[in-house]
Amino acid sequence: MRLTDKARVELALPALVMFDVMTSGVDDPTRPEAREAIDLFAQAAEEPFADLLPAKRRSLERRAERLFEDVMRQHRQEGALVAKAGLVWFYALQRIVAQDYLVLHAGGAMARGMDLIMPALQPAANEPALNRSAEKQAVRLLKRLNWLGYYEGVSLDEANLAA
Repeated sequence: MRLTDKARVELALPALVMFDVMTSGVDDPTRPEAREAIDLFAQAAEEPFADLLPAKRRSLERRAERLFEDVMRQHRQEGALVAKAGLVWFYALQRIVAQDYLVLHAGGAMARGMDLIMPALQPAANEPALNRSAEKQAVRLLKRLNWLGYYEGVSLDEANLAA
């Protein structure tokens, strides 16, 4: 199956975000689980571009990086909680996957990385106000991404979110 440039960027973006969450939010990135998750997210971010010629690859990687910078700007401000950024993206990714817009293959780098990051996000998810805020921000994030032309097939309607 041939991927469009947009689809490649959409596949790479969640991995770029989770890589950033892991590298900037983990107390000890040298712990084996942290190191493994970081490596898996790096691998998942590179996979969509692996079959491209170098010039095209660099071009699309820059495009993904610009999109990443755009949507992560608010989460990189002083005082922003890294765990909240991870939680926002978890909820956004949950919507994207629940609607079969993107598939996380069991055993794939992104799915394995998510399995490793979930325990680190759990304390933030257990704080009701923070969790509600992250869920609301996930919808705003997806609206922003839709406006930018990404994940356009993802419905923001609560009824379309699998339990």
